[in-house]
Amino acid sequence: MIFPNEDTVVAVGFDCEPFVFKNAGGWKKDASLDHKKDAGQKKTSVAQQWQSLDKKGTTAVSTSLDTKHQNTISWIVPITATDFTTSGLDGNVVWWKL
Repeated sequence: MIFPNEDTVVAVGFDCEPFVFKNAGGWKKDASLDHKKDAGQKKTSVAQQWQSLDKKGTTAVSTSLDTKHQNTISWIVPITATDFTTSGLDGNVVWWKL
């Protein structure tokens, strides 16, 4: 966790994305800083995915996440009051701006 100011906390961990918590009469999750990669893509049901796999005759299923980090974030380093970096078990280092 880092504290950019006295009313804001940025926390990282197992969710593979940094979350901002604000203190407004109690600590509450304010936002995720990670913009999902497939935010504009159409979602398909599990049944549609299996039907598609059956038609193609493949068993390959994508295991990639919709976040910049693909595994637990294990380190967070403040750079400036509004910038910080994270690194994770996936080997990625990401620069973030609040």
